[in-house]
Amino acid sequence: MEQNVKIFMQDNCTKAEAERFIKQGSEVVNVVGWEQYAKDNDQRNEDGEYITLDDLREERDISFVKFEGQEYILLYVL
Repeated sequence: MEQNVKIFMQDNCTKAEAERFIKQGSEVVNVVGWEQYAKDNDQRNEDGEYITLDDLREERDISFVKFEGQEYILLYVL
């Protein structure tokens, strides 16, 4: 969990905010594993197709951050 806190902090969260987001169910997903995550969690668009990484990159409310040479997607639960 500590690594996820640090990753959320890359999106300008304080440590306390990051911990709170994680407790509320927010997730960190490595970009490399998005396709499998989408299938495992049945993440589909309005047409019933799995949401692609390109779809996510077009969304304004999805955060992408880099941490230790890897790119991550932050899925916030507010």
